[in-house]
Amino acid sequence: MFFARFSHDLKTALFRMQFELEKMGDEPEVQNILSHTRKMQINLENSLDSTVGEGKKLFIEKVELKNFLLDLHPQWPEFSIKVSGDNELEVDKKALQSIFKNLLQNSAVHGGADEVNIELKRQGNQFRLTYKDNGKAMQGDPVELGREPRYSPGGSG
Repeated sequence: MFFARFSHDLKTALFRMQFELEKMGDEPEVQNILSHTRKMQINLENSLDSTVGEGKKLFIEKVELKNFLLDLHPQWPEFSIKVSGDNELEVDKKALQSIFKNLLQNSAVHGGADEVNIELKRQGNQFRLTYKDNGKAMQGDPVELGREPRYSPGGSG
């Protein structure tokens, strides 16, 4: 109960701060702080999700990907987000939101992207989602992804 209340209060404060920053304009300093608040929100959500562990129950529901991404878009207004292919998924909406928030944050922070293209193809009772951005490519060996210490200043990728 403590963690639920604490995280709710922290998330509320972060959203208020983000809202106020968005009203301040497009100056680079403001956008930099806004980017950091988004990263804090994502880190908080990821930490909370990891505390639930393996016992977490999924709530599978039908989700229209285009509408789902339209709901997320205000948090990353600098992106042009394009969706093609099939549109309807059966997923845990909260889990999908966590995945896309991480992807969009990484595209912005690490790749400097401003355009994201998402293609969804149904294959029987499964689907294939292709995520591409126009940011710079990762330098180095992809095998090394995720080998950074969990709480390093650079994040976990």
